[in-house]
Amino acid sequence: MKKLLLLAVSGVFVLGVSAQDKLTAKNGAVVLPEAGDWSLSLNAAPITRFMGNMFNGNLNNNANPFRAASTTGAGNSLLIRKFTTDKQAMRAFVGFNFNSAKGSNDVADDKQTTAVVFPALPDMVTDETKVSNTNIMLGVGQEWRKGERRLQGFYGGDVMLTFSGNKRTNTWGNTMSDTTIAAAGTTITPMSTTWAGTTATGSSAMGTRTISTKSGTTFGFGVRGFIGADFFILPKFSIGFEYGWGISLSTTGQGTTVTETTGGAPNKRAEQETTTGKRSSFGVANDINSGQFRLSVFF
Repeated sequence: MKKLLLLAVSGVFVLGVSAQDKLTAKNGAVVLPEAGDWSLSLNAAPITRFMGNMFNGNLNNNANPFRAASTTGAGNSLLIRKFTTDKQAMRAFVGFNFNSAKGSNDVADDKQTTAVVFPALPDMVTDETKVSNTNIMLGVGQEWRKGERRLQGFYGGDVMLTFSGNKRTNTWGNTMSDTTIAAAGTTITPMSTTWAGTTATGSSAMGTRTISTKSGTTFGFGVRGFIGADFFILPKFSIGFEYGWGISLSTTGQGTTVTETTGGAPNKRAEQETTTGKRSSFGVANDINSGQFRLSVFF
């Protein structure tokens, strides 16, 4: 009986010491992550940029001066962690970046064959361009942590996969003809817009112009080691920084460009498709996942 009582008292003592080891706030809330906790982390740079803009009125503050160039486009990914122990976590991150932009520009209508008398304006037609870019990043890793106070260091490793590509489509207001028949409003060199991205930089009579371009899909693979720190400003809420070093491999498939042009005898309009060659790259860099500030919540 005495042995059982001694064992029970020892168990209570151990539990009490264990509970006291955990850092708590004044209200009793546990500050640091525990086994079984989940964590979500986002890039803090947009917030730091907003704060900087508030205080100096400069809309072009560098959001993160310590951020390294990324070869994977993973800098703004969502980081998810699952703590298997108080000091160890499995991690996964995902980033999906898609953007699409359009531009339009009016050019003189080739169908107008009569002279315009001032103050009348010439008839116009509209050229349009659409550009889209896609970048997807997925990764998994393992993390170990050190520290018992509000400042915790961490280190570990990640494996990453990336997929990216882009496409442009042009729609032209003036028609390209097989023969020069100005009276019918068509020509082999229609007035067309010159584009820089989605911004019109001018217009000219073009004998060859692009209908569409599509890059080959780029697949990337990366392995990195990382080190960082979290400071818990509130229970289960931290701001931290992570930086890493690793290797990356990427390969890009064949792309295509479709143009319309005229040629031959007799002259005729035709669409021609050309291809871009495949390519690959290998790099050793810091940081292939973009060192960055993060805001993290643990629950």
